[in-house]
Amino acid sequence: MPGALLLPESPDLGANFRVATLDELEADASKKSIVYGIDILGHGSAEAQLLKTPITSVALVREHKHTLYIAYNEDGEAIGLLKVGRKHLYYTKAKGGFLEIDPLCLLDFYVRPDLQRHGIGLAMFQHMLANEHVGAHALAYDRPSPKLLPFLRKHFGLTDHVDQPNRYVVFDAYFSKD
Repeated sequence: MPGALLLPESPDLGANFRVATLDELEADASKKSIVYGIDILGHGSAEAQLLKTPITSVALVREHKHTLYIAYNEDGEAIGLLKVGRKHLYYTKAKGGFLEIDPLCLLDFYVRPDLQRHGIGLAMFQHMLANEHVGAHALAYDRPSPKLLPFLRKHFGLTDHVDQPNRYVVFDAYFSKD
């Protein structure tokens, strides 16, 4: 499938994995079964974040025109999701005042619990960054989970940020001139 990322075979998992966008999967009739697993992953993500209702489903992605990346295995089973979209945010500066910014935002990120810590999430994240032509520092993160902040620190060196009333995290590096 064009645009899909083939992840290398993992000795722990014994199978190949791919990452593709929802649009890519829907364009390939042989991949339709993967689309059905997205809502199940959305429920798993909501449960992991202690949310009352899922924030990711096929219908919500279409309604809000977000981009959804899906990791799936060779059996056509959806095993992870990552959702991004642009948001208009008010950023409160550390020394007072605010800025209006329109960053690409990480809105949801989830890998099935039995497959976490196998590199699937990192591969999905790196694929999204390459596909969106951004660095991890250039994103805003919607209510990052306790697992996401250490992930970003370990893999991308992102640590410093000003707490925001809107609960988005925008790292100080967002404002640096590359």
